[in-house]
Amino acid sequence: MHVDGVSCPHLEPRDLRTFTFIVGVVLEGSATADAGALHYVPGGHYRMADYFATEWVLGQPAQTPDDIDAQDGNALTAEPGDVVVMHHLVPHRVGINASSTPRVMAYFRVSHAQHPDLALRALSDPWLEYPALAALARPGTV
Repeated sequence: MHVDGVSCPHLEPRDLRTFTFIVGVVLEGSATADAGALHYVPGGHYRMADYFATEWVLGQPAQTPDDIDAQDGNALTAEPGDVVVMHHLVPHRVGINASSTPRVMAYFRVSHAQHPDLALRALSDPWLEYPALAALARPGTV
C-alpha cells in the first residue's frame, strides 16, 4: 500500500509531490480482482491522516503505517469508460493482472489552487482542501 507523492523511492526523501485527488479513466481491459484492479482501503484516508499527524515526519521512508501496509485492500472493479475519483490520502496499490488483456488507465492528478501552500497540512487534515464537503464528512464514513 502507498499514498502517491509521499516518501516514494524515486524521490528525494524530503520531496513531497502530493495533490488533492486523482481521477482514473479505464481505457482498455476490465479491472477485476485478478486483472489489475486498483486495491484500496475503505476509510483508509482517516487512518492515513492520523498517521501523518502523529507518527510520520517529512523525509522518513515509510509511506504507510504497518497496519495499513499489511492489508490487501478491496479491489475496485471497473470497465472501459468508467471513471474513478479518489481522495489523495486513500491508501492503495495496483493488483496483479493475471489475465491476457492489458489494463490501460489514464490518471490525472488534480490539485487545489492553493495546494502548494496547503500540501503538508492536508496530509493530516483530509478535508482541508474540500471546504464544501468538510461539514458533511464524518470520521468512520467513506
